Amino acid sequence: MKKMTGFTLMELMTGLAIVAILLSIAIPSYQEYTTRNNRGAVQSEMLQIASFLERYKAQQLTYQGATLPALYGSLTYPKAGGSVLYNFTLTISANATSWELAAVPASGSQQTGDGALKLDSQGRRCWNKGSDIAASCNLANPQQAWSVR
Repeated sequence: MKKMTGFTLMELMTGLAIVAILLSIAIPSYQEYTTRNNRGAVQSEMLQIASFLERYKAQQLTYQGATLPALYGSLTYPKAGGSVLYNFTLTISANATSWELAAVPASGSQQTGDGALKLDSQGRRCWNKGSDIAASCNLANPQQAWSVR
C-alpha cells in the first residue's frame, strides 16, 4: 500500500478559516493605526503653519495678508502627491491680530469620520472626533483638546 502525502480538504479549510479570522482582526487594527498616524501628521503640519504665521507677524507686525498658499504652499494635506486627506482653512480676525486654522477631513478620504481639528493664535487646540465639520470643534472646550483624547 502506497502512503498518500499532502493535505486533506478539511485541513486546508481549517487553515483558511484561521487566516480569515486573523485578517479580520488585523486589517481594522491597521486602518485605525494609519488613521491615527495621519491625524498626528496633520497636527504637526498645523503647528508648522502656526510657526509660519508667527514668523509672518514678526516681520509684518500683523497677520493682515497672510494666506496659506503663500506661507505653506497649499490648502491641503498632504501638499503634493497621493490623495488629499485634509483641507485647511485659515481665518484671520477682522483686526488682524489673531488667527484660527482648521483642518477638515477631505470628502471620501480615509480620514472621513475621524473629526475636525483646529488651532488658534492663543495656542488652543481642538479635535472633535466623529464630526468632520470645523464649526463643531470648540477651542474653548478643554474636553476637546488634542491632548485629552
